[in-house]
Amino acid sequence: MSNTESGMDRRRDIKELVKKFEQKCIDYLSKQMAKLETDISFSSLSEEDKLIVYQHFYNQYKQCQKQQKELNLFVNGKLKLIDNINEQSKNIDNLQNRIQNAQQNEEKQIQFYENVLFELNKSLNERNYAKLIEQTEELIQIKDKTLQQSKENVDSFKRLL
Repeated sequence: MSNTESGMDRRRDIKELVKKFEQKCIDYLSKQMAKLETDISFSSLSEEDKLIVYQHFYNQYKQCQKQQKELNLFVNGKLKLIDNINEQSKNIDNLQNRIQNAQQNEEKQIQFYENVLFELNKSLNERNYAKLIEQTEELIQIKDKTLQQSKENVDSFKRLL
């Protein structure tokens, strides 16, 4: 399962949790109202007193809704944070790959340079010398490319920070 799929599952689960929270609020208040309706002392209250009790339950319901909104905002904030962390993780993985490629290029350059030095020491005839000059120019081009990649890697790393 990919990060995207697990993220979608997580979001669905959290939405269900928030809905359950709201349903529990409604269920609780409904049960309280049902108890009141069957309570003999409540039925003997004046309409004004009943209105006060109903207003109390309405205020509790509004408090429930407020808490649900706060929970929703909190959860959404955490989900955004998780998404940001996942994105940074991908960026770090990409940077690690780029650094690994740069290291491999550096190793190739070192090996190439060692071959050039070996050939220089081995023979100094004109034909070999021209070949070594050509290889040295290739080495310089590769080095320039590696320096550019290293600069890009450093810039990428700075952006991550």
